[in-house]
Order: sequence, then structure tokens, then C-alpha cells
Amino acid sequence: MAVWLQHGLTEAGVLVYVDDVASGRTLLRCPYCTGTLTAKKGRKIAHHFAHTEQTCAAVAGRANSDELPLLPLYTEFALTLGKRELETLHRLWHGNGHNSSRLLLDRLLDGGYIQFNRFIGRSGDYEFTKLGKIPVGGLSVPLFVDIQQEKWQERLGELERSAWHNLDPAPTFCHLSFLDTMGDYRLYRAQLQRVLSKHLYYLKIETDSTCFYKIGVTSRPIEERIAEIRTELRGYLGTVSINLLGLWKHCGRVEHYFKHRFKEHNHRIGGLTEYFVFEDEQAKKVLRELRRLKSKQVLSETESALLAQEPSELERTVETLKAAYGKEVERVASKQRRSRAIRTGMSRAAMWGQHVGRPKGKEAMKAFLAKPKNQAIAAAIKENQSLRAIAKRTGSSVNTVRKVKKALNEIRR
Repeated sequence: MAVWLQHGLTEAGVLVYVDDVASGRTLLRCPYCTGTLTAKKGRKIAHHFAHTEQTCAAVAGRANSDELPLLPLYTEFALTLGKRELETLHRLWHGNGHNSSRLLLDRLLDGGYIQFNRFIGRSGDYEFTKLGKIPVGGLSVPLFVDIQQEKWQERLGELERSAWHNLDPAPTFCHLSFLDTMGDYRLYRAQLQRVLSKHLYYLKIETDSTCFYKIGVTSRPIEERIAEIRTELRGYLGTVSINLLGLWKHCGRVEHYFKHRFKEHNHRIGGLTEYFVFEDEQAKKVLRELRRLKSKQVLSETESALLAQEPSELERTVETLKAAYGKEVERVASKQRRSRAIRTGMSRAAMWGQHVGRPKGKEAMKAFLAKPKNQAIAAAIKENQSLRAIAKRTGSSVNTVRKVKKALNEIRR
């Protein structure tokens, strides 16, 4: 079962994030098949929506993360690297990966993760590119934002172009290929809007004997969040002093990368995981790095429109088509969804070894001819019409007409 679906649709067509609803069955609908959703909010797996009934093909049929409408470089930082390439990259970072297989090193070179610099040392050596530093947490947070933003815009463009490509200016614009790509596009925009609405904060927390640092995001006033943190810590550390070192609006996008970059300094406090311990000099370097994020708070035109919840040109076009074609849109969409559900059920039955299709064995001749459409075909045959004329008149295929004609000839014998 896929666990990536984090938004559900209200009756008004508004996407709602899973953390904004209670756990259990909801009135929300799947953005792809309109099936009802159940909010899964346990402790082991990331919060997500699951279909209350059978999971639809659009959600269950995704083979890998590259096919999912997820924000690249948000919570996952391995990029497209496989396990062996990632291990080789880490060994190179720590200075002991030069004896790795030539094939693995070539893959890292071709992917742009490393490059060979002939001016290093006597005979040259490998050096990391900005992209290659991301999986090992070696790229500074401000430089990471540049690559992340480029990837985010690139993915948004891909999804938008795919939806436009599948859009037909007619009632059939709601065929499944468009419904799926439009669903991907809307979900991606919803994720992007949610992340951009978050502000990054960095705190210094002191007790009588210890100093901690905390990274986090919030969309509420920072004073409220600090008061909440003070209450959370009271049970573990007693009274603490909390100093706000920085607040960066619309920079919630880098919270997960910060944790990835400085994971070796992570320090759990009971069940709380967003705390870090740095030596004095390291703490100063981290703060200087974060303060360079000030220039990243400037939003692009697309991001500003998202925050203002302004519909894109694609969304406005879709709403215009819906208004023009009315109920015909939903009728065609329902027919398409039902057709796909039948195909999915048949493929599952075949996978489980069950018979798919008509019952085994030949159908009785009289039962075959007794069917209303076949009776109409038989009547037309008696009038000596051509096969094509009969097929057109009865709405049947020419092959069906041949079968009826053959059955009539066999009965006459």
C-alpha cells in the first residue's frame, strides 16, 4: 500500500493536509478516484491517507518515487543514487573510496556527483560537485536551497506540461490520463504551498549545566511556539532559558536538510528529536551559515501566487471547461474510473490465479441466439442485408454478425 497520499479533497474541491484532520475515517475524497479516505496517524509510519475501500490504481500503481508528485530534495537526499553508489560516495567523502570499482566511479562521474581535477596533488584526484555534497550532507544550507529551488521549479514545470498535454477542450478532457496528471499537479502545488507557508526558527536553549540548539518550523507566531517548547522541556530539564537566534520566513523547506547535514550532532531529549549539541566554535559556524539564508527569503512570482492561493492558468482553464460542460464532465469521468476499476480487478484476479473473462466452455447455441441484440441481427440476416449494413443497423461488430449467421446455418442443418 502506498503511504505518500497526504492530502484529501473536500466536497468543495479543497485539498486538506492529513495533519489537519483527526485520525480515522474522514469525509474527504481521493483526488484521483473520489473514493473515501481514512487518516492513518500512527507513530511508526509517516501520517498519510489510505483508501477506506480498495486503493485506486492511480495511488497504488506507482512503482517508485520518481513517479510520485513529491517535492524533490525535501525529505530525501539520496537523489537518484542506488545503495552501492551511495556507499561509494560516502567512502570518497571520508577519503577511502578511491579503490572502488571503476564502474561505480564512472556512474558518479556521469551523474555529476564528482569530477576529476587533474590539478589536485601530483596526478589529480576526484572532487565533489555541489550536487554530490548533498547526499553526504557536505553542502551548506544556503547553497543547498539554490539546487533545491531549481529542482522544485523543474518538477512543477514537468507536471504542468504533462497536464496541459493531456487536456482536451471537450467533455472528454476528463479522461483518466488527464485526471491523473491533474491530480499530480494539484497535489504538488498543495505541498509546495504548505512548505512555503512555514517559517524556520533556530533556538539556543540553556540549563544550569548544558546548552542545546533546536531547529524547527512554524506558521504560528514564534512566541506561541517558544512557550510550547518551554512546556515540553520542563518535564525533562526543568526551567530553561530560550533565546531566539533566528527566524527566516518561508524557509521551512530546509528543516529536513539541516537535520540531515548535522545528524552527527543530533541529541535526543526524551522523545524529542530536533535538538543538537555543538561545540562553541561549531555553533558559531552553524549560526553564520543559517544567517546567510536571509537572501533566500525572497519568493519567486510563482511562489508568491501559491502563497496567495491564486489559481494557475491551468486550473482556471479546467474550471472554465467544467462550467461549460456541466454534468457531462462527471459522467465521463465516472465511466472512465469504473472502466479502470474493472481492468484493475481483472488483473488482480489473474495474478491470484482466478479465471478472467467469460465462463469456460462453449455457450449453448439457442442461448446465444436468444439474446435481444442477436435476435435483431438474425432478423436483418433474413432480409439479406450485407454484413456491414447489419452491423451498422444493430450497433454490433461485423464479427458478431458473422457468428450469428454461422449459428443460424448450423441450426438449419
